[in-house]
This record gives sequence, C-alpha cells and structure tokens, in this order.
Amino acid sequence: MRPELFGRWSVRAASLLLIAFVVACSGGGDDEDGAGPDAAGVDVNQPRVIIEGALVAPPYEVTVQGATVQVNGARSTSFERPPAPGPEPVDANATLDAFKLVELARLAYLGAGGGSAGVDAAVAAVQGRADVSGVEVSEASGVTRITVTDSTGFAASLVPEPVDNASRDPSDEERAGAANEVATSIRAHLESGGGLVIAATGTTLMIPASNVQTLLEDTDRAIGQSGEQQRAALFAIYDDESIVDEVIAHYEPREGSARFVPTVPGARSHSIADRRPAFGASGGDEQGAATSSKTPASKKAWVMVTLYWTDAQGFITALQKEHYEVRIYNFYDQVQPAGSGWAAFLSTSRSGAVYYATHSDATGLSLQSFATEALAGNALTALQARYDAGDISWWKEADGTWWLAATPQGIRAHWKSADTIVHSASCHSITLAGAFNAREFFGYEPTTSCNIATPDTNRLWKRLTGEDRDGALREASAAFAAGGFSGGFRYVDGSPDDGTVLSPSVVDTGPDEPLFVGGEGFVLVRFDANMDRTVSPALVVTISGCAERITEGEWQVANVLTIPVRATAPGTAEVRVSARHALSELGKIALDGNQNPVGKNGVAHNQDDYLFDLQCVALIDPTPTGTTGVQPPTETPSGGGGDEIIQVGAGDPERAGYVRVPVLVYAGEHYPLIQFRIAGPDNCDANHYHADHAVSFEGTTLRDPNPSSCGFGRESEADVRTVDVAQALVDGMPIPVR
Repeated sequence: MRPELFGRWSVRAASLLLIAFVVACSGGGDDEDGAGPDAAGVDVNQPRVIIEGALVAPPYEVTVQGATVQVNGARSTSFERPPAPGPEPVDANATLDAFKLVELARLAYLGAGGGSAGVDAAVAAVQGRADVSGVEVSEASGVTRITVTDSTGFAASLVPEPVDNASRDPSDEERAGAANEVATSIRAHLESGGGLVIAATGTTLMIPASNVQTLLEDTDRAIGQSGEQQRAALFAIYDDESIVDEVIAHYEPREGSARFVPTVPGARSHSIADRRPAFGASGGDEQGAATSSKTPASKKAWVMVTLYWTDAQGFITALQKEHYEVRIYNFYDQVQPAGSGWAAFLSTSRSGAVYYATHSDATGLSLQSFATEALAGNALTALQARYDAGDISWWKEADGTWWLAATPQGIRAHWKSADTIVHSASCHSITLAGAFNAREFFGYEPTTSCNIATPDTNRLWKRLTGEDRDGALREASAAFAAGGFSGGFRYVDGSPDDGTVLSPSVVDTGPDEPLFVGGEGFVLVRFDANMDRTVSPALVVTISGCAERITEGEWQVANVLTIPVRATAPGTAEVRVSARHALSELGKIALDGNQNPVGKNGVAHNQDDYLFDLQCVALIDPTPTGTTGVQPPTETPSGGGGDEIIQVGAGDPERAGYVRVPVLVYAGEHYPLIQFRIAGPDNCDANHYHADHAVSFEGTTLRDPNPSSCGFGRESEADVRTVDVAQALVDGMPIPVR
C-alpha cells in the first residue's frame, strides 16, 4: 500500500485525467506533448471530441469553474471538495453483517488510539459475537489486516493505518491549481489534433491525432447498423458498455462518411479497435522467432490511478508517442457506477500495456473506493452474483473509506494477458506478478511513493520508446537491466524466450557491399519484432533508383524479409520500409523508423518510414554476369573449404566455434534448411521443397529450379542433413541459418 494515500482527502476528490496532467511531486513528467507532431496533416477544424456519446464540433473551449474542468461546458474532471460522509451508526446489539462488523471494529480501533492497543480493541469488539464465525489478524508486506467473517460466511477486513500517516487535506487554492494544470494540458492535446471521448461514468479516452478519423469512421459505420450488430461493432471500438450506450443514444453520423461505404467481405479492418488474433496464433512458421522480440497484442493502453499520482505521466506520454489509445480510470471518482472498478480492471486484461497506481499487497490489488457503506453495498450487490467470493475482497481504511480489491485468485481467473506489459507503481506490487502472468511485469517490493515511482516510470518508458540511448534499450529486459532505478523496483520476465518492444524497428539491412551493374543480389531487412507476414513484401519495401526488384521477395522467418534485386545502372538506390505496411504480427503496431526524428532509428514517435541506400557500380573489367552484392559470384564460391562445414554423426558432441545447422544439400552445396518451405502435392506428385531463392554456405544464390513442379526436390528424396558450420562462416551469411 501507499501509506500517504490514507488521508481523508485522498478518498474524496474526483479526477479522470489528472495523473496525465498534474505535476504534483518532484520528478514529474518532463515531456507533456503527448503524440507530439501528430498535428502535421491533421485538420484541427474537424470534430474530434465525443462528450457523453455526442460528437461535438470545434471550437473547443476548456475552462475551469472552481476546481472543475469543463470542455465546452461539460464536466471533464473535478477536484472539488465533496462533503465528508457522516458517521454510520452501528447497533452493537443487533445481528450484523461483515460490513457492519468491520465498522464496529474500526470504531474500537480508533477509540483505543490506534496502534497495537487499537488492534487488540478491534479484535475484542467482534470476537465471540454470535454473528461472527471467525476473526483473523494477519500481516502481509508489513500491513496489518483484521478480517471478520459473519455468520453467513461473508468476510470483510479492516486495514488500520498509523495515525501519523494521515495525509493532509489540500487547500481550495491547491485544488484550483490542479484543475488549471489539467485544463492547460487538455488544450495542448486538442491543439495537437488529438481527440477525446468523455463518458458521463468517468472513463476518458485520449485518442492520438493519427487515429481520430479512423475512430470516427468506424463509429459512423457501426451506428448505421442495428440491434446486436450495432452494439457489437461499437463495443469493438470503445470496449466500454457505458460509452456504447451513450453513443447509441446521442451520436449523429457525419454526412458522406465512411458508414455509407459497404464493407468488403473478407477485408481486414484498419480500425484502432483491438481485433488481434486469438492468443497463441502464430500466423505461420515460427522458425527464427526466438531471435526477435514481439509487441503487445493490442494498441490499447490503460491507466488505473488514485488521486494526485503523477507517476504515470511518463507511461502516458510514451504510449501516446507510440500511437496507442490511452484510457484513464480514476479509482476515486465518485461518479463511477457500482462495480465499475472491477469492470475497468477486466478491460485492462485486453490491453497492450497497463499502469496501476493504487493500494496493493500480497492479498490483492485495490480497484475502487467508496465513501460510504451504502455505495460499497451497491457494488457488492452488482458483483457478488457474477463472481466467486474468493475473487473479490473488501476492506476498510481507518478513515472509513471502503475499498474493492481483486484477490490473487480473482486476478488469475479473470485477467488474461494480451502479451501485456504491466507496470504497477503500487506498494508490494511485485508479490502479485505471478497472479498476473503478464508478458512483462514491473513493480515494487517495498512501499513506494510518488517521488520514488515518478523517476522510475520516466526512465523505464523513455527507454522503451527509444528516446533514452537512441533506441539501444527498446526491449523490456534490456531497459530494466541498464539500471538506474530505485532500490525496490523489480522486474519479472514473463517471456524469457524472447523480448518485448512497443513497436517494431529495423535492426539490420543489406547488402553491405555495392551491387555490380547487371548483377543480382538481395535486399535484406531484419526487424527486432515478429512481423505480420500476411502483408506482401512488395508493400513493405519499395525500391527506386539504380536497382530494380526481380520478384516481390519473401519473408524468410518471422522478422527477416529478403528481396532479389538487379542493378540496372551506376548510382544509388533508395530502399524505403513503409511504416504503413510494416506491422508487427501481434497488435498490428506500425514501424518506428528513422524519419521522426530524422536519422534516429527506433526512437519515438513511431509510424515513420525507415530509409537506407544501396550503391550500384559498374565493373571496370567485364566479368560473367552472376549474382553479386551480398553474395559473391556463383562461379567463385566462398567458404565450404577445409573444416568450415563438418558432417555431424550420431552422438557427435557440440564443437566449439561451430554452429549446428540443418541443411538441404543441392548440387553439392549446403543450403540452410530454414530457407525452404514444404509444399503439398500439386504439379509435383509428393511433398516437396520450394524457395523463391536460396543461399548456400558456399556462397551460391539459387532461384527455385522448378517453381511450377518439384522445386528443390521431393521431401522423401532430398538430401537433408545436419552439419557443424564454422562461426565465421555463419556470421557472413546474409540470412538467419536456423
């Protein structure tokens, strides 16, 4: 738990966007431009804000009334001081449920002055009663918990805090100042071309400028449907039933919008809505995937926060730069309906990245606060019929605030990773890493605070976006291993076989040597993430200038693309990797190239192309036309001599300095087997090997000798074997060899 959250003020004020915008502690976010240069090419005169389901046209006026932020007169977020709840009377002589019993224990705790004497008094107040079936005092991560089970078997807890840990109540001036900070940042977001979806129930969506038109087009199309089809289509966009209800009731589709264009059967949607494949779907051969990373399986990000916690600023800014759709939910917002905290928590399991800043310990993660027992009771009624009792727990602070929490059992049962990066800036949160089973989990072993968590968050997420150290630490485990974090910050690698990046980037290109005019070679592009290989290589890579492509090329493995090319004249060829088409396999997240910022590869913002050049040179002395560039001419094979390739016998141990590689031997040369695919019977009467082109260790590049028939040979007849190849020869290959 975060002890300084326990003051009376901390459970009353309401805010939706505050942690994205309010710098209330040292080390706050130093980059609040959100999606940054997204404004380029964005028509800021077009409608970009949906308020309670209605599309509102510009101009947008962001104002502050007292401590409440309004957008065009509608409430966006509020820091107003709610009235303090009055005492909840308890008749000690009546038969009480667990909620009332906990209140009885709390009053006894406070009456005894807190501390160990207060704990003893709280236990004595409830133990032995006819309506109590059990009282347990436990300590987890330094937090004392008194759990009372009533005669029906329902349990709730009192979590008393030391009296001197109570936080002060912010002044009216501080509340107004916080509101003005939020208003300033909302204005900046709108001026950059970003969009907002503000729900009456308290969830706010921050839409990157590049995605606004897609969201509106999808909404126009969905609203034109009817019945369950309409609701399902809108839920796919907004992932929130309350927003769907508002849109159905109030959204007016735009004239001439995409809703009038019939959907093409089988066409892939380009919506920002999360339409990822089922978990575990690979999309094809995964050879080589272990040598690259993966992205999250969704472009949605969630922030679930408590009041005045600015430690998530770095997370929000990073995800906006990577063009994720960020949703913000505030636990303390009293307009939230009963059980909305649990619903928001379930939605975070469908996100690519999630940030929690709340109370937590080994017993669970707190999800929603309630100022009165009546409000907590409403949430209990809404949830208890749908979930097992062990999935949810209820606890009360010494100041009288009730909390709903997800237990480790509930997290395991209901939160499913979408190859998600989880960052929990909550006390003792690392104890819940096993329950989440996320792809990557960052959390804290001890208690933490805003001043501790904020610099950790900023450092980690600047590395993940590539802004720190020019892209060298984009992968999650590398970002953590580079150090510089507070002593209690911890990391659990949920994907030890490969890494995780927010977006794909290019990590290697070829050829390194010039192409000779009239000669042929290969353009190679290696990414640091598994890519969507359903997209044609002809769309992913374009070539202009002194070289022309021979065929469209092919995906060799999950992250390597090769394209056969021919040099046509001396000069320079530009190779462009298209961010529009170079998408990750999971989440369909766009490339982070080297054009924004110019010259820096893999540094946010993403959705920018990657460019590199190759040179074409004329031969001074004519030589036979052959394959040149990346590979030497076929007439002068390199490698394969001496002991560079050794046949492996049964039981042979690994050889130092060698790599064990499956190969297909064709015309006496050794071709790494990873290059080939097995086709079923067609014009060839049996399973057989095909490759658009293949490269041997001896240096020959060979096109498919029988592309319309048996290719490189029938599977039953091909000479497939395992060899040990000298490391130097492996390093010189332009493709992965296994």
